[in-house]
Amino acid sequence: MFRLAFLFLLSSLLLTSCKQDQQSQNQNSQNGTASPQASASQESPKEQLDKGTAFLTKMEAFVAAEDYEGAQLEANQASFYLENAVKIDPNYSAAAAPALARAYYYCNRFKDALEWSQKASDADPSNPAYFKMKAMAHFNLGNIPDAQESVAQSISLDGSEENRQAIVKEMLRIGMTSFDFGSVYIEDGYPQKGSDYQKYGLALYRLAFDLDGPENKEVARQIVNWAKYLEDEEVVKLYEEYLK
Repeated sequence: MFRLAFLFLLSSLLLTSCKQDQQSQNQNSQNGTASPQASASQESPKEQLDKGTAFLTKMEAFVAAEDYEGAQLEANQASFYLENAVKIDPNYSAAAAPALARAYYYCNRFKDALEWSQKASDADPSNPAYFKMKAMAHFNLGNIPDAQESVAQSISLDGSEENRQAIVKEMLRIGMTSFDFGSVYIEDGYPQKGSDYQKYGLALYRLAFDLDGPENKEVARQIVNWAKYLEDEEVVKLYEEYLK
């Protein structure tokens, strides 16, 4: 249920800048204005790969600043050039796979992010970042068991606290997004659908708490608050113990 609900949420509510930028580029073409597509068609796959990588670097700066709208804009540009590089010469697939996975993820194209993170991890199964990206794509698609498996693989390759905290942080972000969207649905008159999204957000917070450890009282407090709102007394009692 959560998988179908969350997937519908992403497809129906996220009117992303990726789509908006594409419409803008098409309008430029109709108006006779030079578009990225026109100039890119004359460039080699290596040039387009380099341009895509440059936009990806800008995207990462926005991600680091937690400006996800800005990251989305750069992700759209990055994915455009990286896609072109691969279309022109499929031999660039391996080189472009990790970058495409990242770009698609921050463009909210989670199925594509999953596909290319899988390709990246197949090509280099020793890289923990690829499994982390695959895990986050799975979480956004509601595939919790697959996500947990990828999380475990990432941590087995990199057991550092930095890697663990990066995973926890993104899980919490996805959980908060799900809960917030649930609130929007409830306000719009869809209480059951909204409740499903909120329960998914609560589930992700609990998984993140388990991964982070019982010392994170801030997360435990949020779990208690959400569980009270959802009238889940069993979860309330369980996590109130961590607040003592």
